Amino acid sequence: MAAPARTRELSPEERAFAGSGDGRALAAIRVTGCPPPAMLGAVAHGALPADRAAQVTAHLEACAICRQLQADLLAIDPELDALEAARI
Repeated sequence: MAAPARTRELSPEERAFAGSGDGRALAAIRVTGCPPPAMLGAVAHGALPADRAAQVTAHLEACAICRQLQADLLAIDPELDALEAARI
C-alpha cells in the first residue's frame, strides 16, 4: 500500500525556485518520493495505466513542485512536436 501523501507549504526558497520560470532548472531537480518527469507528462496525456495514473495524480495534488514541472513540460510539448515534424 502506498504511503499517504504529505502536504506541506513550500519554503520561501522552494517557492522562489518553482516560480522562477526556469523549466530547465526545475526539470533537473530530484526530490525523493516524486515521480520522474516522464510520468508527469505521461499522466497528462493519458498514457499511464489507471492504477499508476491515480498514484501520480494524487502526488500532483500534494506537490507544488511537480505541478509546476508538469505545467512546464506541457508548455514545451507543442515545440517538441514542431521539431519532430521538421525532422528530415
